[in-house]
Amino acid sequence: MKNLSIKASLVALMSAIIVVVAVSSAIALQSIHSITTSAEKVGNFWIERLLASREVKSDFADVRLTLARLAMVNDAPEFKAEMQA
Repeated sequence: MKNLSIKASLVALMSAIIVVVAVSSAIALQSIHSITTSAEKVGNFWIERLLASREVKSDFADVRLTLARLAMVNDAPEFKAEMQA
């Protein structure tokens, strides 16, 4: 670098800094993309589980309602009608 002019030295130094910043930015963007992809996978997993649990909760509510109606039955014909329903 002793033989280079000051202008050439500064241009080389600035070019090296620009390359380092560009490579760092590319690595950061790749990391952000991988984090976003992972977050989407986790979110989709939990959304599916929440929907499934809501469906199970609804099914249990239906069973509880049916059992409550059966508990209110007074005689055999009403029981048969409730069982058919």
